[in-house]
Amino acid sequence: MAVETRYYAIRYDALAFQADPDRPGRSTTYGDMEIEPPTPLEPDFATEEEAQKQVDVLMATARGVEVEADLANGQHYKGPRYYYAVGVSGD
Repeated sequence: MAVETRYYAIRYDALAFQADPDRPGRSTTYGDMEIEPPTPLEPDFATEEEAQKQVDVLMATARGVEVEADLANGQHYKGPRYYYAVGVSGD
């Protein structure tokens, strides 16, 4: 039985990429309750294009507060807390 492919806007938390002081070169873990894991948002969409339109709206309106962090890759980040991308589920 084939599973229908569905598309989602996925919210990512920029703070998930901050450096872990106890593990050099690695980022913090999602066990830190202040950091959100990647989150698929409802509703889902039948096409990638529809999901991309939702991502575009969220990128323009729902970025959250500005955060600042030293990242695991050695770079410094200062900008919106959240960003969005299209994700897919199904076959």
